[in-house]
This record gives sequence, structure tokens and C-alpha cells, in this order.
Amino acid sequence: MKQTLLFIAALFLSAGSFGQNLVNNGGFETWDDETTPTSWTHVENVTQETSIVHTGTYSAKHTGGTKDLGQFVPLVGGKSYTISIWYYTVQADETDSRIWAKWADSEKTYIADAATESQLQGPDNGYLPIFGQWAEYRTTVAAPANAAFLYLEVRTYSGAFTYWDDFSVIEDEATEVEQRKVNSFSVYPNPFSTDLNINGLEITSVELVNLAGQVMLQTEANNINRVKVPTGELTKGIYLVKIRDINGNEKTQKVIKK
Repeated sequence: MKQTLLFIAALFLSAGSFGQNLVNNGGFETWDDETTPTSWTHVENVTQETSIVHTGTYSAKHTGGTKDLGQFVPLVGGKSYTISIWYYTVQADETDSRIWAKWADSEKTYIADAATESQLQGPDNGYLPIFGQWAEYRTTVAAPANAAFLYLEVRTYSGAFTYWDDFSVIEDEATEVEQRKVNSFSVYPNPFSTDLNINGLEITSVELVNLAGQVMLQTEANNINRVKVPTGELTKGIYLVKIRDINGNEKTQKVIKK
């Protein structure tokens, strides 16, 4: 039977849209041979995996050594996209795997974009935080106006290996960022230790509530697109984070303080 392990946070409400997946062979179901997933243009130290998969028949097993797996995903500049990757990292030293994505123009020249770098090479310019089970990294970002591609790349580092599966890049249903009425919030890292980051559009407030319904932290965000909530004084446990934006959109998600 196919082994399917789910990160607990994936059981709860998360934001996203249900449009067309722009990643070719994002589920790694098609292979040119046992070391080359179809449509992936930068493939290092990858083998076809059948026993540890998230969905479908195959995943991509990635052996470390600062090795990359990537493809150029075509998109339209100025629009908003939700990126999702599923990963299963076998831990070596907690600096084992990460997303390493970049915007690119029509000539596939990389575009610097400080507003989204921490999400594209995150979470929060860091390494993927969950080990020994399937976990999702999801973020919603606005493409620069001159972008024609997202170079979607993941990396695995020396001494570790990662199983990758179910990659997606999906355009938000409301295409122009400034015309969006439905917000896609992202919350990371989860679990968290000292800070919790919330991304979205025109966020007005963030609350952290314990399971008894008590508001433990509350932040007025003043219509900004990214909020960092310091959580160092919270005790370990499960909380609900409640996010609101200027249009009245709300999201509630369970998060874990470790």
C-alpha cells in the first residue's frame, strides 16, 4: 500500500485557489528514465521513488550535496500566484532542504524582487522546518510586472535527502493583484518558535487565540501586506491564528508553538 504521511497542519483550513496548475509534471508521475522526471530542466541527484509518496505512484527522491531540481514555470507579470510544494525531509542537521525560486523575464534572466524573496527562498529565507513526515510549504506572492517565468527550484544539502511531490503554481482567480477581492493569506513557519509571519494583501489585524478561546496576542496591522508577530512569550502548544484584511476577508488556521 502506498505510504502517505500527512503533516498535521495540512488537516486544517488553508488558503489557495483551484485554478490550473502551471507546473509541468508537478506530481512527478511521468519520467523519461529512472533519474529524469519529465519537464524538469535542472535535475541533479534525483531518482524515481515508489514507496514514500504523497499522492499518485511516484515522488522524486533527492540526494543532497547542494543539489538542485527545477523548471521554468511560465506566468504573467503583475498577477498573484499561490505556490505549494510537498516535501519529506530526512533530517541531517536542520539545514537540509529549501525552496530556491526566483522570478525571470522573457529571456529567462533572473529578476531581483525584495518584496517576495523571503517567501520564494524560504520560509523567511530559511530551511524547510519539518522532518520525517510529509509537510507542505505554501505561500502566495505577487509577480513583478516584468516577470514572464517563475524559476521553481528546490535544493537538498549534504548529508540529507528529500522526497518531493505535488508541486503547484496556481494563479489567483482574481487576476490583477490590485483588483483582488478574495485574499490568500499564508502563515509560516508552522510549527514556529519565536516569530510567526503572515503574508497577504492589506492585512488589518492578527490574533492568536488559545484552545480555550482566550486572545493571547493581538496586532493591528494597518493595511500592510506582511506582518511578523513576536511569539517568544507564548508557551508551547496549539493556537488559532485569526487574520483579517481591509475587505473583511478572514482566515483561521491552527498553528503549533514548539
